[in-house]
Order: sequence, then structure tokens, then C-alpha cells
Amino acid sequence: MYYRLVPMFERARKPLLFALALLAACEEKPERGLEEALPRAAASLNDLAAGDAAYDANPSNSTVAALREHTLDLPPREGPAQRIAFGSGRLAQLGQKELVVRTTSDFAVVLKTPVREPRAVAELADGSLIAADADALYHLERDAKALKRYPRVVFLPGSLLLPDRKVATNIWVLHTLKPSLYHHVLEASDSPLLPFGDVSELGPMVRGGFAAMKDGSFLYASEGALSRVFPKGKKSSFKLPAREATVQRLLITRRIDQAWCVWSNGLIELMQVAPQFQSIRSWKLPSNAYDVASNDRYIAVLRWDRDAAKARRWSLAILDEKGETRRSLEVPSEPAPGHGNDWVQTVTRDKTLVLSTREPVVAVGGVTSLLVWSIETGKSLLAEGN
Repeated sequence: MYYRLVPMFERARKPLLFALALLAACEEKPERGLEEALPRAAASLNDLAAGDAAYDANPSNSTVAALREHTLDLPPREGPAQRIAFGSGRLAQLGQKELVVRTTSDFAVVLKTPVREPRAVAELADGSLIAADADALYHLERDAKALKRYPRVVFLPGSLLLPDRKVATNIWVLHTLKPSLYHHVLEASDSPLLPFGDVSELGPMVRGGFAAMKDGSFLYASEGALSRVFPKGKKSSFKLPAREATVQRLLITRRIDQAWCVWSNGLIELMQVAPQFQSIRSWKLPSNAYDVASNDRYIAVLRWDRDAAKARRWSLAILDEKGETRRSLEVPSEPAPGHGNDWVQTVTRDKTLVLSTREPVVAVGGVTSLLVWSIETGKSLLAEGN
């Protein structure tokens, strides 16, 4: 099945711009700018919500904290949090008030800049870095010591900032409330919003089931199907095999015609998406996986574990493409608070997982902390923050 992405004609541009302006006015506040809509930890948490209000008068309640820490599960992350990103020889961390960039040679800070209502940070095709906040886009070119500033883009709850894998000056914003891709070019403009070009309406999709492929196409999952779409080009869809599970995440591989599919039952499956759809192989991920990431050589799994007698513990597993464990690492935990309803956000705010596409290093971090390890040796290279 093929489908043509239609560029916007001039008569359609004004209503679209008006709609985007209205959407921009509804953009979320900082706590929701990066992270996905906050998930419930388990069905039983609904029963606790009303009870939490009674405990909120106390700074902390040990009974509620113990229940959250020892009994309640954490659901998998629905999609990339985009709080940290590797570039070419760089590592960027987007906090609540500043963007910090370090060199990966010694992890010394090479740049700090204030931000307002941070949205996302990502690596572009040439290894440069792009960050978004409520005011602007900030581009740090490879080896540059200063940022280039561009007009902001509309960023809605659940939106993702995506690189074009072939052209470094092209970026895309994926809006998941009404699934659509907006194309932008990094170029000077007097407009308060960075102008956009083609818009692709995707139809129903799974938020985490989306990947920007190395050939410039985009792969996304909907109920029972995978679709592959090229900018200004064709769209092809494939029926997914029956797995008695839903797609949670799509991840890239070293090949341009393959992708990893992570299922809700813990299965990970390597899929051929061109020229024909085919399942290559599959295996089980470690249990209680919270976040996953991939590069050409590895799959990283950030997971938690706990029992009634012990607090929740976090660990990081580095797997090869056949599912063999190459490295296991302990990750510091953030204790569950005994008050408030946003305890999941507290526990997971520093649990963004990223793999470098250029060096054998892995990082876990977020708003208040940043941890980096060597995959080859398991050595800690950076432990910053809480």
C-alpha cells in the first residue's frame, strides 16, 4: 500500500499556522515538557490516590513510602524522555533551569546556558546537538563552543524532537496527541516560531512505537501493524505477527532495513522492514524493564527489582544483538516519597537511558543527576548529582 505525503499548499498554510498558534498557547509546563504523561504505577495506585491526600499534611509518611517502595510496580516508559543525549564527543544534559554540555574525553563541562521550560535534547545526523525550550531551539555544532539560536517549535504533551538521519539541518517534531510529523529546517528566521514545511498525518500510533531510520524514513506502530513512511514519498504498511501483546517501543539497529520491536510481554523481536516484512529472531528481555535503548552493537535495558523485604533496586544490562549479556551495572535508586501523587515522577526523573552511537559508553540521568559507564570495562566515567 502506497501513499503520497502531500506538501501544504498556500491556501492550507494559513489555517495550519493558526492551528499551531492555538496549540502553542496550550503548551505544557516544565514538569510535563519532556516526560510522557505520567503513568500510574499499578492499578492499586488508584485506590491510594484518595488516601494520599490525607497524608499530604505530613512531610513524609513511612507507611505510604514503604508501600510504594516495596509493593507497587513501575510501568515501562512509554517513549524517550529526551533529557540527555550523546553527540560527537559530547554529552548534553537538559535540566530544569540549564543545559549542560560535557566532552566525552574527560567529561569536563564545556558549555552551560540557562533554559526556560525545557523540552528535549537530541543528536543530529552529523553528531551535533539540538535542544528545545519554551523560547527557542539551541544548536551546538560539532566542536563548537557557542550555541546557535533559532526560533522555537511547537511542543505539546508527548511530543518528540527527532533528527533527520540523512540531513543534519533537518529536524522533525512528532506530535502524538494527533499523530503527525512536522518538518523544520534550521535556518535564520524573524518569526517567533521556526517555519515548518511538509506535514505528514500518521493516523493512530503507539507513542513509544516510533523510530527515525538511517535511510531517512520513519517507522511507527499502530494496533496490529507497522508502517514505514518517507518524507515526500511513499508509505508501506505490514501486518504484525500475533503476539498476544502490544508494541511498546521501536529501536534502530546497525542496518537501515531492520528494527527492534519491544513487546509489552517482555519480548524483543528483530524485524526486517524492507523490501518485505519478516521476523528474524526474538528473545526475552530481563524482567521489569523500565527503559530501553539501542545502537549498532548493543541493546541497553534499565530495569528495577524489589521484594517485600527490600527497597526497589535499579540495574543496567548491556546485551548484544543475540541477547547475550555483555555487562551488568548497578544504578543508584531514588526512594519513593511518602506524600503526594507524583511519586512515580520522583522515582524516575533521573532514569533516562541513552547509548552513544559513536563510542562504547552508556548513560543514565535526567534533571538532577548524570551517570556514565564504559561498556567495555564497566568502569564509572561520571557520577554527577544526586
